[in-house]
Amino acid sequence: MVNNTFQLPPDELENWYNLYDGVSLSDHTGRIIMINPGLSRITGLPPDVFLHQSMISLYKRGYFAYTPFSYKALKERKIMHGIQETCTGKKVMATAKPILDSSGSVCYVLVGAKDVTKLRGLKEELKREKNWKIHTMQRLPN
Repeated sequence: MVNNTFQLPPDELENWYNLYDGVSLSDHTGRIIMINPGLSRITGLPPDVFLHQSMISLYKRGYFAYTPFSYKALKERKIMHGIQETCTGKKVMATAKPILDSSGSVCYVLVGAKDVTKLRGLKEELKREKNWKIHTMQRLPN
């Protein structure tokens, strides 16, 4: 039997809620029951788009470009990850982990999301600095 209630001690809930990364929790039907503010910031979508909706319905309504990893994790009962694109043009790296009960049924799916745009920006900045350093070193007298 699947437990439909999810309880975290208040201090753990506060830590989860205040994470910089986006986090969502879906129940065994795929319905989103909790999100943190980071998810809205990262995806560019307001909280009311997510809460009490299934990720697959959000995908079918055009909020996401690809089948959600949370849906895949729910169906395949294993960790799924990859890049998702939102209707706001944001690219998000997501990892979805199914949480199983003692009989092996999925109780919840926990998703962590990162804004890939920020990571790509840091990668480009590092590349520019490296190129500048190489260029500067080549101009120095021996």
